[in-house]
Amino acid sequence: MSKFEMASFSPLPSKRHALTSMTSSRSRVFKFPSILALFFILNQSSTVVNALNIAVTGATGRIGRLVVDRCLKSGHDVTAIVRDVDKANELLSECATGSSNDVTIRQLDFADLTTSENTSKLVGDAFDGVERVIWCASGFVDVPGEGTEGDEGGDNVETKKELLDVVALTHLLPSLSSLSSMSGGASQESDVASPSPSFVMLSSAGVTRPGWDEAKKEKFVGCADIPIVRMNPGGVLGKKVVAEDLLRQVDNSIPYCVVRPTGLKFEDDEWPRGRTVFSQGDVAVGRMNANDLASVLVDMTTEPSATGKTFECVTVANYPPPKSLSPVLDQLEKDDVINLDGESVYTSYRLMQQLLPGENQDGTRLEMGRTYEQVDSGEVAARTRGAAPTEREKEIAGGVVYETEKKNGFRSKIGKIFRRS
Repeated sequence: MSKFEMASFSPLPSKRHALTSMTSSRSRVFKFPSILALFFILNQSSTVVNALNIAVTGATGRIGRLVVDRCLKSGHDVTAIVRDVDKANELLSECATGSSNDVTIRQLDFADLTTSENTSKLVGDAFDGVERVIWCASGFVDVPGEGTEGDEGGDNVETKKELLDVVALTHLLPSLSSLSSMSGGASQESDVASPSPSFVMLSSAGVTRPGWDEAKKEKFVGCADIPIVRMNPGGVLGKKVVAEDLLRQVDNSIPYCVVRPTGLKFEDDEWPRGRTVFSQGDVAVGRMNANDLASVLVDMTTEPSATGKTFECVTVANYPPPKSLSPVLDQLEKDDVINLDGESVYTSYRLMQQLLPGENQDGTRLEMGRTYEQVDSGEVAARTRGAAPTEREKEIAGGVVYETEKKNGFRSKIGKIFRRS
């Protein structure tokens, strides 16, 4: 018989009543008496009855915190996978306040998976009991360089910088696929032919565009000649494609979907919430409200129509969202059958160009770090389509390259660059 459990109040101040910090697989919980537990459950909405245990990586980041909050409001428990437990306690306590669902914090530095001799145990402890994963972690980490893995001294090991997504998923996915709670994503949906995604990956629009040939870049110039694609700081876009492909390769053991938002805005006065519009083929340009993105990421964990699919998304500001995303997701094609060079992709491109912000609706007019509104108002000069990068743009993109002791600065900068437009 299952037991209803709520995190103990004792380890944290009273306002953090639903938050449990853990660095091992042991959990401190308070178990309601059976009669009280039954009464509590029967008086909750159906979302609690169907509650999932959702792991959120990068849970202390700006998107990660919004996703944690959205999970709780949707009636799910959260397992926050973080590097810094103290930071997580501080940042996530507000999300947990007032929620009847649990937030469990577990420590795991994904960079450690590159050198650990027992990756399966590290992953098993961190993701124990998890039914879904929402991947919000990103950034660059130091990993051993070529031929240095066997250096026993350790002091003179050369390192190189690699995208966290690639490093983590290379070592994480094989261990995750062996967890029974993750294999199939249908623990509560056995009557559904296609399971919901067990792994929802937050990626980014634009990741494939640097690899397009010149003819395709010219045909889709409105989404190929934009700042983040032209500058591609640190080669981050291509590396995200590598990470996406790692996930697609384990599709048989971990049902997945890949969500690629356009430029994110975190304040409603910058870009209000609205209706999410989806496309495929990596041709979307525009803006997305960060709260809308968090809602999409959480909603995908219970959407069988999203499984095996990759799609981009933008927010049409102030437009009412649909009651269900299923009819829209049903129309999207799975990764293993979609024709990315078909005319339907070009049709999507022309449509998405009409949804661009600003009056001129032309992303090629922007330099890195400029906005559509600045160009429209004449505050900054419009860029000439096809122009070479300016020294200012090079400086912004070059600032992404950081020294080892400035990792956090890099993560902040790369996030700002993705949001500037």
